[in-house]
Amino acid sequence: MHLVRVSLLIIWAVLFLCCAATTTGIHAAQRSNADIEKAFELDGLQVSQWVSFEGQRGARAESKTATVLSTGQPKYVLYVEGSGYQMGYLVGLLAPEETFTMCSQYLEHIIPELIVPDWDHKLANDTTYRAIIDLLRDFMVTESNKSFERLYPQGIFPEELVQEMRGLVDGVQKSSSPSAQVNFKNLVTLNYGMDFLMANILNGKLGDLMASFMDEWEAPRHSEASDPRVQSEMRSFLRSQEESRKAFQVPSFCDAWGARNKATQSGQDAFMARDFQLPTAGVFQNVQSMIIYNPGDGRHPSVSSGAPSFVGSITIMNSFGVSCAEDTLRSADANAQVPGLNSMLMSRHIGDHATSTEEAIEIMANATRGVPWIYPLCDGNGDCVIVESGVSMNSYKEFDPRRFLSVLEFNLQKLLPSNEFILAHNSSSHFDRGLFLRTMDYQYPEEYLQFNEALFENAGIPYNGSNWGPLGSVFSSWQEENTLEKKLMNNYFPPQRETLDDVVIASNVAIVPEARIAQMSVFADLMQKGGEAMQWRYDLINQLIHDSYGQIDLEKAIWLCSYLSPDRVPGYWSKEFIPGKPMTAMIEGSMSVVDLKNRKIATKGGYWCDDWVTIQLMNYI
Repeated sequence: MHLVRVSLLIIWAVLFLCCAATTTGIHAAQRSNADIEKAFELDGLQVSQWVSFEGQRGARAESKTATVLSTGQPKYVLYVEGSGYQMGYLVGLLAPEETFTMCSQYLEHIIPELIVPDWDHKLANDTTYRAIIDLLRDFMVTESNKSFERLYPQGIFPEELVQEMRGLVDGVQKSSSPSAQVNFKNLVTLNYGMDFLMANILNGKLGDLMASFMDEWEAPRHSEASDPRVQSEMRSFLRSQEESRKAFQVPSFCDAWGARNKATQSGQDAFMARDFQLPTAGVFQNVQSMIIYNPGDGRHPSVSSGAPSFVGSITIMNSFGVSCAEDTLRSADANAQVPGLNSMLMSRHIGDHATSTEEAIEIMANATRGVPWIYPLCDGNGDCVIVESGVSMNSYKEFDPRRFLSVLEFNLQKLLPSNEFILAHNSSSHFDRGLFLRTMDYQYPEEYLQFNEALFENAGIPYNGSNWGPLGSVFSSWQEENTLEKKLMNNYFPPQRETLDDVVIASNVAIVPEARIAQMSVFADLMQKGGEAMQWRYDLINQLIHDSYGQIDLEKAIWLCSYLSPDRVPGYWSKEFIPGKPMTAMIEGSMSVVDLKNRKIATKGGYWCDDWVTIQLMNYI
């Protein structure tokens, strides 16, 4: 009896400790410093700095081979652990200068690059445009924070990510870099501001909102905007429907794909790849990095591609292989009053909590969303889906795509499907609370393609029906699409190219017909400015994957992900760091390839001639 009692006490003690570890987030088998250093060594990096805060550790490791062309500095990866606040604090200690650069230089220049990319040549000689740049900066910081503060009490934003931003501010302040100073408002702007901006652009309200902001705006003392004459010109420009809507853009250079099983060389692997081609503001290419998160609060360990200051993720992979990213979607299905949780914060939130694609969809569907995005989403089993998202709603019955057409010309409306046609060919079985789900077995309702000939004719563009098959290409080249899209815009129905159950593909084009109709709004149409070739990219990726079917391994996936490299698509990227050497062009944003089953992620940022950096997550946790 004594032995039994002792045994029961031991079992009880073990269970108690396990429960305590679970509830407090303490890892029962935490890796030692030597283990972490060995993991970095295996990935070709060397730890250069260790820091600690409240018993939690952080490490900075630098690549032994991969450097940034423009600086010559090694690429780096951060490792942090603990609660949201603790991990933010540790990132601030490890990367204060990078965080400061993102909160100052990047924030200063990314706003005009995002929404007025064609203004650069005008800035030198036009005081009105220079003044608007000052206005844009102050407007974005002020108004995106107002929106955030209004929505924050509603529980829309994950508290652990908000606390991570607060920790980041405090960590930078306590770092050994006294010149590095950041504030919470700038971090909110970097992590939420783009969604706020997109919601207002896509609703056509940004110009009026900025003009109203000017009424109480205190222009910088030495800015051209302090001149009353210039202020009057600014108001006229902003309130001009034609001028302001042409100026305000949403860049759309992103794409992604997922492939598994028969598509892979082994017949058993699974991969996800994505390009996130966001303007660098002349800064991001130098500070881009990955962060390994090892939470102590019950969330899942993960690797996030981005940069210090981003608590959201450009691409994330967690310990279950769940991977998520985001591509811009120009669509009128937006809510400027409640932009909500989207894009980078959404991807990070899914990486923190989802164990499968199914769980990730449920998390996304339950979130309050107000901005359209396309999310490529996969898990460790290779279950992949392309999510074409819009505003949160309860059921398919609430989604009326033709409501976005009310401002279109009447003759165009006559060429589009009727409400009766849409209901007869509806996508309700692939709809979940405002999300259209292109699963690997999704079947496109090809009846929609019959409308394309008349839509092309209306735009004055020759129609070739042979271009719409599984391996076709609507446009013969990216140059042709850049020319013709100014006439055609979004006003046609793209075909579903991927017809194999082992592959999904996305660019910035909505494929599900109802979601596509929402792209045909006048606001989305006015954003078509050339240089992006969204349809051509979707078609080309499909052709490349078809040609590589059954051969895809990590090396082949990286090759496929690099399909836009200057040596393969001359002229697409023209801003070369070294003139005459195309491979020295910048990578706008970053590219990532995820080996889903082996929990490995390879990321490349900086310049096309720079090397990839690879992290094997399970060695760190």
